[in-house]
Amino acid sequence: MGVPVAGAGDELAEWITGTSPTKEMKKLVMEWAGNDPNKKSLALVAMYGVPALAGVDFSRNIGLGDLVPTNGFQGPTISTIQNVYKSIPRP
Repeated sequence: MGVPVAGAGDELAEWITGTSPTKEMKKLVMEWAGNDPNKKSLALVAMYGVPALAGVDFSRNIGLGDLVPTNGFQGPTISTIQNVYKSIPRP
């Protein structure tokens, strides 16, 4: 879903109900498409964008977690460097 905070809302709904609204919607769309190649293409474009026709899925590449630092408020790169530094054995 390309809506900000939609992922968090989807996870909250899944935690409460045990079912992901996004996954259920995708299942319904693919059921609607059935075995019709034209409908399948339309469903893939609706869910993942035009690159999906070539088998490319950018939907999970960039998200709010990539923009907002959540690991010590330093961001993933700085935290990774710190973790590597801390893991080096010292005499």
